[in-house]
Amino acid sequence: MKIRPLLPAWIIGMLGAHVALAAEPADAELRACGHGQEREVSGAVARGPALNLNSIAPADSSYVTSRSTVIAELAYDIDRFEPGMYQVLAQFQDVDTHATTSGRYSQNPELQFAHGVIRICYPLHSIWDSASAQWPLELVFNLVRRNDDGSSAVVAQSQRTRFSSNETPLQAVLRAPPTADQIAMREAVETIYMFFETVPDYVALCLEDHPSMKSSLQPPLEAWQKRYAALHAKSDGLYLDLVRQRFPGITPEGVLITIEGTRTAIRQTLRQAPDMVTESTCASMPGRFADGTYDPARQHPQAYALVNQ
Repeated sequence: MKIRPLLPAWIIGMLGAHVALAAEPADAELRACGHGQEREVSGAVARGPALNLNSIAPADSSYVTSRSTVIAELAYDIDRFEPGMYQVLAQFQDVDTHATTSGRYSQNPELQFAHGVIRICYPLHSIWDSASAQWPLELVFNLVRRNDDGSSAVVAQSQRTRFSSNETPLQAVLRAPPTADQIAMREAVETIYMFFETVPDYVALCLEDHPSMKSSLQPPLEAWQKRYAALHAKSDGLYLDLVRQRFPGITPEGVLITIEGTRTAIRQTLRQAPDMVTESTCASMPGRFADGTYDPARQHPQAYALVNQ
């Protein structure tokens, strides 16, 4: 899979000097605790997807520090299992009660079996400096399935585990809860930003697999990009502000890693979803540009109105 080595000039130009932020957990750190170890278990055909927390350390209601690592063992059952379509994600409750956050953590293992047990390790330094995580921390594990359209959906959740600390970050202590307008704006920015990132990546994947379609896919994409250039630039800037708000003190390198990680995740989701880049599906894309499928005002009217105001 190709990863773009450079980001748009608007990002490079807007990056300033910032103090360091705790990094995403290293592979060696996760290997040391057995992260992602999975074993198949026998059992009857599941009636539906399920995810159960067999054990977790530190235990529920424990006091933790930024140096603590959560180690959980989860049992899962998937009734319509497909390889490469399911993951277990560690999520913490956001101050927005309708959202969760993974912090600076993206090592979410794909499940290999329909019935199994998997170990998940989460070093808490990856969430400690989050600007949006609720305190005391509340952790839940989500069983996620990728959809055919490239999106993903939570199909099962584990029990929740709560952690307190005598070292709660000062920003969390002093932080005022977000207003309804702030939450709506944040969700709108994320929606429009992801919309503008997904469409060009989708076309790029089609061209990688079907280069003969360049003459039919490139012109409508370029016209679409030109039409929405101003809104795209605005959503990019707002999303960059959002990243900085979520991770106070994030370094320029951290911003680049975060944004590139988002783009990589989009491409992975599109690439791994069945039938997303088949010849027939890609051949239908010019029609989608023409019929309003890729019109942000039509597809996301509320988010469009907020970002475009």
